[in-house]
Amino acid sequence: SGPLKNSKRGNSSDLVNEIAEKIEIGILFGEYKPREHLIQEKLSTKYQVERNIIRATLKKLTENGAVEYFPNRGVVVKEFTAKGAKDLYTLRILLEGMAAEMAVGQVEFRTIRQLESLSAQMEKDLKKGNLKEFILKHEKFHDLLFAAANNFYLFKIIKELISASASIRYFSYSRFSLPETKNQLFEEHKKMIYFLKKRDGKKVGEIARAHIKAGINHYLKHFYPGESLME
Repeated sequence: SGPLKNSKRGNSSDLVNEIAEKIEIGILFGEYKPREHLIQEKLSTKYQVERNIIRATLKKLTENGAVEYFPNRGVVVKEFTAKGAKDLYTLRILLEGMAAEMAVGQVEFRTIRQLESLSAQMEKDLKKGNLKEFILKHEKFHDLLFAAANNFYLFKIIKELISASASIRYFSYSRFSLPETKNQLFEEHKKMIYFLKKRDGKKVGEIARAHIKAGINHYLKHFYPGESLME
């Protein structure tokens, strides 16, 4: 193990953001499961940072909603009720659909080329069964799309909502192991890029919203089978 990183060796807020992203990716990959207790000492050792950085990181993740703090248990990975999941995804569907529509009028050609490249790489990753690489590229694909809306505050809120839904997204990504879902995903991304090029904001927004609904409905069907799905 290497030397501990601390705020004296760089910007502590940058370090907190870096570790928060690593923990969030850990939730996405199923390394940290819903209701799992996140122990400061273990995280400090794992990520080679001091405890004060871990405390600040867990505070940030708690504020974002990815984890929860309980006085008698400490910090645990968020487990959603059906209502909580729906409330969160109602906002995601609304704001991400809006960002996708706004991106159409402003997206640069080089960004479209990046999206095309990521889409092709994701297809290869899924065909090879490399889900981790696929997930990272999928996250980047949507970051690029929403950033293209060129609205700092909208992008910030979307990123916070995406972070809050980490444990739901972990399960919703599992559907891409199914052949029919893979093909549907590839088609959705290709259509999204096609309509971006055509500057058809309505279509891009529709596809973005359908994309998010498919993920939350997969989650609801599995964990809350009696619950109505999002339409």
